[in-house]
Amino acid sequence: MPMIDTPPDALCEVYAVSLHDLALKKGGAELVRTVTDEVNALVELAHRDARFGEFLSSRIIPAKQKQQSLKTVLAGKCQEMTLNFLLVLAENERLPRLPGISAALREIVEAAAGRVDVTVTTAKALSEGEIANLRERLKAKMVSGDPVIKAYTNPAMIGGIRLQVGDKLYDASVQTKLRQLREQLSVNGLPTVRAAIGRIVQA
Repeated sequence: MPMIDTPPDALCEVYAVSLHDLALKKGGAELVRTVTDEVNALVELAHRDARFGEFLSSRIIPAKQKQQSLKTVLAGKCQEMTLNFLLVLAENERLPRLPGISAALREIVEAAAGRVDVTVTTAKALSEGEIANLRERLKAKMVSGDPVIKAYTNPAMIGGIRLQVGDKLYDASVQTKLRQLREQLSVNGLPTVRAAIGRIVQA
């Protein structure tokens, strides 16, 4: 199973915060940046190299085998903290969540630098031009902070767009509009129909 990019959930954020805080305590902002870059690089490698991505996301390979392989491949090639973090993820069978953890870690670093993370989810992938245009429009509306856009796709959305700006969600997806319409019909639609039938019968 290949690695899949998904917006970070609460569990990813817990791991990301733990790694960030430990790196900050042990080596300050410089170590935080280094560890963040290394985790991001591993995620990018997992996307480029299908075998590596399948290794990380596999639910079949035993945790100890994954740990030994990670030690063999990465020992001396990355920060000890990065490797130890990966070993903990392997032990707890959380390596498939590495993309989400990486995204959450970037959000923490960007927030500290005065940047605002913006998660964009659409049915089809946005072009670089569309992302750039969206970034400029968001920047013009934001009081402070520099928007950093991370784009995701979800074919099940059918259409529309979902924006997560910081801790605020703006959902203009087709599914949400249909759900809202169904809710309105369930609340107001039936009484309206009944009233119309009543008028017809009385006439």
